[in-house]
Amino acid sequence: MLIGSTKLFEYARANPAITLHSTDYTHDPRVLARLPRFVAINSAVEVDLTGNVNSEIAAGRYLGAIGGQADYVRGAQLSPGGRSIIAMASATPDGKYSRIVASLKGAPVTTARADVDLIVTEYGVADLRGASMRERAKRLKAIAHPDFRDHLHEAAEVLGN
Repeated sequence: MLIGSTKLFEYARANPAITLHSTDYTHDPRVLARLPRFVAINSAVEVDLTGNVNSEIAAGRYLGAIGGQADYVRGAQLSPGGRSIIAMASATPDGKYSRIVASLKGAPVTTARADVDLIVTEYGVADLRGASMRERAKRLKAIAHPDFRDHLHEAAEVLGN
């Protein structure tokens, strides 16, 4: 996508190194998978202890569509040496709520836990690939904000994790 002046558009039009494509091409996981070591970095509103990702709704307010998240996650997984990263803060900006939660309640699953690779917060990285439900919960609690870890531990026990 190009945003800018007429001069920018003229430059791009005359430069054979610049090509523009529709999202049918740029978001096609098969196209993305052809890029060696492709790394997709997406964000999230919240992640539950199993690894389901909500990137659309916060506090009951719709923030936006899924965009290319699912496409880019899958393209990175199919890319030789590729990785998919979901990067997010561990808590809301006011510090009142954890963004790692026991379960997604009323929020859509933007990226299903089966497709999630790495979750990153300021407290570390949780590698969820191939992890059991118990191990997923353990790894996610480890990167949660320290103020919420005890609550998540209790919630995980209720969930059997």
